[in-house]
Order: sequence, then structure tokens, then C-alpha cells
Amino acid sequence: MLFVDIGCFHPTKYNNTDVYCNKGYRGINIDIDRIKIKRFNWVRRGGINIAKGVSSQKDEKKYWTNGFYSLVNTLDEVVDLGITKFL
Repeated sequence: MLFVDIGCFHPTKYNNTDVYCNKGYRGINIDIDRIKIKRFNWVRRGGINIAKGVSSQKDEKKYWTNGFYSLVNTLDEVVDLGITKFL
């Protein structure tokens, strides 16, 4: 079985695909935060781990976060409520 986890956050915390990994399945884990993907590269070495944002638009986007290992990351400028901008 192959799974795709978009907005993967953490390899074990709050992650439904951890159950599949424990059964020997592998997947594609995608998160916009490079720090989170570094953790996936360390814990889930058998998967494909990608540090990119996912959007239906082709142009380059800025993303917003409220800090280190945040639960709040977005490409949606409308949601920007005083959180830090990154490119």
C-alpha cells in the first residue's frame, strides 16, 4: 500500500499514517516546513519526504507560520493574522 500525507506535521504525533508505517507500508510525506521534513527523513527513511507547499496555482507563493514546528502554516494570505512571513 502507498499513501500520500499532505501536511504531514510529525512522523508519530497526531499522524494517522504512522499506523501504516508500523505495518511496513511506505508513502509520500509532504509538508511546507523543512524542519518537519528533516524529522521525517530521520524517522521515516523508507518513505519519500518532500518539503514543498501544495497549491492549485502554478506561481510561486509565500507561506505564513506562527513559529517553530507550528500547527499553523498556510499559503492563504487572507488567513495572515500577524504571523511571520516566509518565502
